[in-house]
Order: sequence, then C-alpha cells, then structure tokens
Amino acid sequence: WLRRTASGGFTDTDARPLDALELLPVKEAVRDLALVTVDAATARRVAHGAVLARPAGDGPWAVLAPDGELLAVYEPRNTLEAKPAVVLVQGVAGGPER
Repeated sequence: WLRRTASGGFTDTDARPLDALELLPVKEAVRDLALVTVDAATARRVAHGAVLARPAGDGPWAVLAPDGELLAVYEPRNTLEAKPAVVLVQGVAGGPER
C-alpha cells in the first residue's frame, strides 16, 4: 500500500476524518506560496487581472492587499512578468489604474 503523508505544506497531521471535515480559510490553502503585498493602487489592478512585474523567486505567488487580504494567486508569464492564475476579489468601479 502507498500512503500519502504530505501534499504541499499539508501533512498527515493536518488530515481529518470525513465526518470532521471543515473548510479552511483560503489564505491557509496558499500558505506555502511566496507572499507579495501590494499597495492599494496595485491591488485595484490585481482585482482586474492585470499582468504585474514578476516578483523575486520562481512563483507562484500569493498576492495580498495592504491589509493582508488574499487578492489573487499569480504565476510566471515570462522572465519579466507574472499573470494571474486566479483572482479572488471583484474589480472596483472605474477599471484598473494605469
């Protein structure tokens, strides 16, 4: 028999029986990703799915608002840019800032 003892940063100590399952906060699900905190103007751009300058590292990156809210998960687009893999917030009126 094969037994998985870890998946990403989750180990068998994080496992729960089916009758005790609970939803984790979404930020917990990305706890192993590099964190990138952006300013308010960039947060508005992220909410609209903007391509950003690529942060340091290989990615993917959890992109956080100044208050720590998880906005999106970004992945490499090329050597200079990162693109959204998933955006978790709705865009704000007026469109992205340029």
